[in-house]
Amino acid sequence: EKSLSVLTGIEKRNPDFIPALFLSGKIYFFQSDFRKAEDKWRRILKEQPYHTSTGKWLLRLYISEERYEEADQTLIKLLEVSPEDPDILFLAGRLKKDEGKYLDAIEYFEKGFLFEDRLIEAHLDLSEIYSMFGIREKSIRNLEKAAAIGGKEHELYKPVKSLIESME
Repeated sequence: EKSLSVLTGIEKRNPDFIPALFLSGKIYFFQSDFRKAEDKWRRILKEQPYHTSTGKWLLRLYISEERYEEADQTLIKLLEVSPEDPDILFLAGRLKKDEGKYLDAIEYFEKGFLFEDRLIEAHLDLSEIYSMFGIREKSIRNLEKAAAIGGKEHELYKPVKSLIESME
């Protein structure tokens, strides 16, 4: 409530201040006041149609309310701007699953999962940097995250686990 009153005060002084509109929309969303959340986010998208963070939240709202036609329209716009964003791809998969379009859902989920390997690589690179600076705990933590993302079936799981054991 206090956060919302602060954001409302900011909006009164500057009605087009995007961060205040965005955050108040999220608060309304989590309070299940979807109409107010949608109003805030639509105002943002009217001014900045390519504000993908807002578009993603609006898509979540439409999916949760089973407003599939609006969700599909929002998804199309998001994919035009950011076709490889894993969040958008996973939301697309959820939308298509909920619509009963299972082959489309599989396609979106599979495409989104391609980014797992990038996350694994990023954790491995970050671990290497921490190791070079002698920050062993953070290095190990990033190796553990890399192993967890890929899971036991991933080709890097055993080598990463061996590396962790050698560092302990």
